[in-house]
Amino acid sequence: MEHSKAIFRNLDDGPVGSTKVTSELKAQAPRYAKLLPDLPLLLADFCQEQKIHHLIRQVLMDLLAAQKRTNKLLQAIIYSGCWVCVGFNRDANYLPYSFISKVH
Repeated sequence: MEHSKAIFRNLDDGPVGSTKVTSELKAQAPRYAKLLPDLPLLLADFCQEQKIHHLIRQVLMDLLAAQKRTNKLLQAIIYSGCWVCVGFNRDANYLPYSFISKVH
């Protein structure tokens, strides 16, 4: 029993004890008195900023999705163009009037 009283006495005297909390509250009271009237406005501003951040994040995600679609489309166009060029070069030797023979 004596041991537990010593522990509680040490907690009250330490950096997180009730006396320390009380003294910090008294020291910060003027700051809280100035901050308290502005608290609803600060809270409203914070909520508005969170909505804006969410909206910006949503727009960025939409842009990223559009960019991925565009990249896939460009990739398909490039691959198709490469296959067409390979096909023309392969078939050019078999055609009697090919593009290559007209150039020579």
